[in-house]
Amino acid sequence: DVYKRQIVICGETGSGKTVLTRALLKSLHKDERVIILEDVHEVTVDHVVEAVYMMYGDAGKIGRVSATDALRACMRLTPGRIIMTELRDDAAWDYLKALNTGHPGGVMSTHANSARDAFNRIGLLIKATPIGRMLDMSDIMRMLYSTIDVVVHMEKRKIKEIYFDPEYKMQCVNGSL
Repeated sequence: DVYKRQIVICGETGSGKTVLTRALLKSLHKDERVIILEDVHEVTVDHVVEAVYMMYGDAGKIGRVSATDALRACMRLTPGRIIMTELRDDAAWDYLKALNTGHPGGVMSTHANSARDAFNRIGLLIKATPIGRMLDMSDIMRMLYSTIDVVVHMEKRKIKEIYFDPEYKMQCVNGSL
């Protein structure tokens, strides 16, 4: 579907990221297969027939898996869309990989000071992973810009800024930068 955009919702704690995520998820078609990964249960898609909820957290606790383990398990469930609330730590690299395996329409949230800063924040999360340490930051940023379509920055429960630059994305995809 041409309208399945990869969306990042960013802002500080309490800025409205979850509220916007819930609103976006209400627009999903009822027949989509949606996998939602959360550390704290905050969103639901009751109108979607095939919705799978996966909880992650401190992998050291009984019954909990890491975000990375949840993402790996998610990929075996044939996701149509992958929704990940609160992207952080090692999961950033795994989520980027998941979005680049033919699963468009992902929505994720993270903490960042602006829409553009979200790219830097996610890039630094990836750089901190074992694989990310082997990658050049410019390559990580190019992957992010070629994968993420829209970034919405929230502030005080309002949309403060939207990043959408399909021309720059195509330059990154084509390697013309």
